[in-house]
Amino acid sequence: MNNSDHIATGIVEGFFGRPWSFEERESILRFMDEVGFSTYIYAPKEDAYHRTAWFDPYPPDTIRRFQKLIELSRELSIDFNFALSPGLTMRYSDAAHFQKLTTKYDQFIGLGVSSFSIFFDDIDPRLSEPDRTAFGVPAVAQVDVTTRLHEYLNNQCPNLKFYFCPTEYRGTKPSTYLRYIGAHLPPEIKVFWTGPGVVSRTITARDAKQFGRIIRRKPLLWDNYPVNDFDRARLFLGPLRGRDQDLIGHLSGVFFNPMNEARASKIALTSAALYVRGPRVYDPERVWPLLKRTFLKSSRGSLLFDNFDASMIHPRPSPQCQLVKNQLVRLRHQKKIQRGPLLNTARVVRQIHSADFVPGVAADLCPYLRNLKMAGQLLGAAVASRPNQKKLARLAAKLKVSRRKESKSYLENQILNLVRWLPSGLK
Repeated sequence: MNNSDHIATGIVEGFFGRPWSFEERESILRFMDEVGFSTYIYAPKEDAYHRTAWFDPYPPDTIRRFQKLIELSRELSIDFNFALSPGLTMRYSDAAHFQKLTTKYDQFIGLGVSSFSIFFDDIDPRLSEPDRTAFGVPAVAQVDVTTRLHEYLNNQCPNLKFYFCPTEYRGTKPSTYLRYIGAHLPPEIKVFWTGPGVVSRTITARDAKQFGRIIRRKPLLWDNYPVNDFDRARLFLGPLRGRDQDLIGHLSGVFFNPMNEARASKIALTSAALYVRGPRVYDPERVWPLLKRTFLKSSRGSLLFDNFDASMIHPRPSPQCQLVKNQLVRLRHQKKIQRGPLLNTARVVRQIHSADFVPGVAADLCPYLRNLKMAGQLLGAAVASRPNQKKLARLAAKLKVSRRKESKSYLENQILNLVRWLPSGLK
């Protein structure tokens, strides 16, 4: 029996940026059926009706599209969970606001949904003056609304599943807020947690047990991998890493927050599904070649995959990135470079084509492939015998690079760094 047999597993569409299309969601549901995930949570932060305009009902045309999606979920035996994030503007003490909340959930009860969530993540925790008078602090306000909502939904849905995302959703240390949530939220409500950090490089069984003691129940893991809304210059394609083999047994469920690129997300999510199904035998270094064989049509595309293996949970540069980094060190200390290896890297990068990837993900990869090929063009032009400085400046200005601290692991960033050093760095 798998450790995941009795816990919820799946995907939470919970990122910032462009939400997926309904066609992309249908593709994801079919993928979930293939890899064995059980639950899909609808929660895109920039669907206005989910977050900023949570109080407005969905228009009839959108409801019809939801109905088709929910019917597909039912056919595939996948639990469709509808979430709302009302915390930006909700007045917890306002009866009219609570009525708007239940009315919104009623739309999905009418579609046959019996699995719901309420999220209070990524909001200003300060209460309005009427709410401060009524509740004092956010934890009391959130527990009051959530408990009443849970009771309402439970009366409507005999087989209700209900999830709650707190405002403090990471870490392993207790707080007054989390202690109150744990002590007063009904025990059958599952509570989300992202691990020690927002994007956690490692998550252990000990971490889960520590958080579980605070909230008085096993946490529901919201794993922020492979989500890339915080770094839109990057894809995260590498396998899931840093998750303890004993972790699953200390969770009530595990959900992965994917990328804005739905089909490209399937690469890393395949590894996540393999981990969930067999955490004790899961080996990311053995899974990585499997992912390449599954999603590549040509070995040329391996360079792009290796470049996008590096991430916050795996800040290790690809061989090509390491080569450029080494030449940058050589340039800084010896005032010279080896042009041959750099020209070869530039050539290999420029030879990658969208046809090197399976059609289902190629479209998502193409904008990042164009950027990587531009980096290769920039590198080739920079180490030519007579570089054109105007051309270099033009290419460098167009290149999209990560601004995050782990960007030293990315080929595009290292190429740009090398090019910036070249004019003054060479003897």
